Amino acid sequence: MNEHEMIQQLAKKHFGIVVQDHQVAYVNKTINGFLVELGYRSTKDYMQALTQDLSVSSPEMKAFSRAVTVNESYFFRVKPQIMYLKEQLLPKIIAARRLQGDLRINIWSAGCAAGQEIYTVAILLSELLTDFDSWQLNLMGTDINEASLLQAKKGVYSGFSLRA
Repeated sequence: MNEHEMIQQLAKKHFGIVVQDHQVAYVNKTINGFLVELGYRSTKDYMQALTQDLSVSSPEMKAFSRAVTVNESYFFRVKPQIMYLKEQLLPKIIAARRLQGDLRINIWSAGCAAGQEIYTVAILLSELLTDFDSWQLNLMGTDINEASLLQAKKGVYSGFSLRA
């Protein structure tokens, strides 16, 4: 198996992430950037280490998660998705909850990088809920990339995150 296939197989096995053929070169370049830091002489040696039974919190796995995750995130990122949420899905959920007398909404955004996606949902809900303070909202954003999560916890974003 070549390095290209190993990257794809290990990303799927360890994180459930599908690395497309056109993404492998970027992932490989990212891996090459931290080989020395982790004490490996070659990508092949590093990839071999990843085939061992490593903990997800090992330095090797943390680095691999950074390499295979898309760290591109900004507010109101995918326009058709945002419009669907704002005009169809969220109003349906809100109406159904009102009918039930249950003013609770739980939303989980998996793979949300630095959090802009779940913050976007919060903004949409604040616009849609005329009685916002009456609702119990549980919004959760998760990601496997620790660096992205640290940025999300800070909640401080550059103007570039607001480009849409």
